[in-house]
Amino acid sequence: MRFLIFIFMISVSIPGYSQTLKDILENFDTYHERTVEVTGEVIGESIKDPGGGYWLNILDEGINLGIFVSDPALIKKITFFGSYRVRGDKVRIIGTFYKRSPEHLERHISADSLFILEKGSARPDEVSIEKREAVIGLAGVCILLWIIHLFKLYYGRKNKTN
Repeated sequence: MRFLIFIFMISVSIPGYSQTLKDILENFDTYHERTVEVTGEVIGESIKDPGGGYWLNILDEGINLGIFVSDPALIKKITFFGSYRVRGDKVRIIGTFYKRSPEHLERHISADSLFILEKGSARPDEVSIEKREAVIGLAGVCILLWIIHLFKLYYGRKNKTN
């Protein structure tokens, strides 16, 4: 029995693994007001909270969650915020999850610490081969239709003058 209590104490007191956002949001009652560790890509932009602190969003496996950061120094660590043209910094956040925070009245993680795991970067603005071929094909069809239209105009006038 002591062994089971010891294992339970160790598992509760030491953050053993990073939870996924999906797991937290599917089991939010279990994680409510508990310390969690999540990783994800920072997306959007940081927004200053009127009451102090900042909000940011992280994305992991297609699921995003708001993060409240009270320490501005943590926000300054972030270099890239993800968007269509930019891959955001990958971060690990340790903080308290709230299914409905009494202070902010919404579901979020209040970050205690933020670590940059991988710097973001600009996404290359490449056009796929399929899209290039489609553009060339459609341009060809447009030119062909324009030529047909010119022939109709030319021969249509020629027949009317005779």
